[in-house]
Amino acid sequence: MAGYKLSAALLNRKKAPGKVTDGMALSFIRNKDGSLTAWQRVKRSGKDADIKVASLAGEVTADWLQDVRSKAYAIKTSGDSSSGAMTFQGAWEKFYKAITGAENSKWSPRTAKQAEARVLNWLSPTGLWSMPLTEIRSGDIEAALADAKARLPKMAPKLLALIARVISYAAHDLDLDANAAKTLRDRWKATEKPVKMDKLPAITDWAGLGRLLNAIEHSSLYLTTRIALLLQAYTAQRSGEVAGARWDEFVFHDDGTATWTIPRSRMKVSDWNAKPYHQVIKLPAEAANLVRRLPKTTDFLFVPRHGEADCITVEAFSMSFQRLGFRGVAVPHGWRSALKTLANDAADSDGRPLFSQRWVEDVLDHTVRGVEGHYTRAQAEQGMARVLTWWAKELDKSKGTSLRQKCAAA
Repeated sequence: MAGYKLSAALLNRKKAPGKVTDGMALSFIRNKDGSLTAWQRVKRSGKDADIKVASLAGEVTADWLQDVRSKAYAIKTSGDSSSGAMTFQGAWEKFYKAITGAENSKWSPRTAKQAEARVLNWLSPTGLWSMPLTEIRSGDIEAALADAKARLPKMAPKLLALIARVISYAAHDLDLDANAAKTLRDRWKATEKPVKMDKLPAITDWAGLGRLLNAIEHSSLYLTTRIALLLQAYTAQRSGEVAGARWDEFVFHDDGTATWTIPRSRMKVSDWNAKPYHQVIKLPAEAANLVRRLPKTTDFLFVPRHGEADCITVEAFSMSFQRLGFRGVAVPHGWRSALKTLANDAADSDGRPLFSQRWVEDVLDHTVRGVEGHYTRAQAEQGMARVLTWWAKELDKSKGTSLRQKCAAA
């Protein structure tokens, strides 16, 4: 299936009256009055017929061109554009609104724009764009990616992963038996040679963690960034979950602790219908005192010093580690590796483990299979609180000076 070949800029440059073709029997005619009309040629009763799709008096935009192509394809294929069925285009628009929303800081504006450019450049010109999600099969996706696979082989897997995420996000509104993109991705992976992946650098000894904490506390980083890094250290949560933290997610208690309820929409999950729908963490006093030090100026805890974003981005965490001199030594995600390693090794004087594996995995929001996966949520939350209380005290010891004492003195 031939792809589209015109861009908004090319159409705007054509000022003289006349006709240009875009591919898939879609054409644009520049009228004498300067307006532009889009026509789709179709077969009706064995004869060719041109059907008017849209007209425009002003400048052509990428969004208008994309909308015209979607309508033209629906006309050409007698699609379900009027039946209310969600197409891939509709699913993408819904997904894009979610990843650029204020509650989802896992996608920085730059990353979201990059994903949008890839989708518009490579997928919007294909038949997949206007196809109802319930009718999409792996063969349809493979056909849509054929051009990318031939011209830029490394782009096709990225597009496939993006398609899978879009379909997964929209699945809760539809009756989908399976994600066709995931099926195709599994098939592609089965034919690829295994690639050895290097693990993310992480510090997993107390002395090293103490040096990292001291470097953060005594750095010249912006106060908001420092506290965000320290909150991540004391909770071992992912950067996106910390970056997008809101004040209404925290409840402070009289004993100095606090409860942080993280909505699952901001968490790293493969299933958007996963239960529970949020993560409840009881913050030790060390972490609760950090949050109390922040000024409450907006709905978000961590407001950037400059820029248009409502909250800091995940890139701020990685860049801060590099500025502190830990490039290649540790990354923000390394706090999770450290907690899992040290908590699983922790034992009492008799050599018995201090914590259940389930408690540690629940702090990290990992899935545990087997008997421990059937523990009640109340038991898990109590265990999580024990792990984080122990973790905070051990981190304090690793620095040599109690953060709790420093906060109380301040």
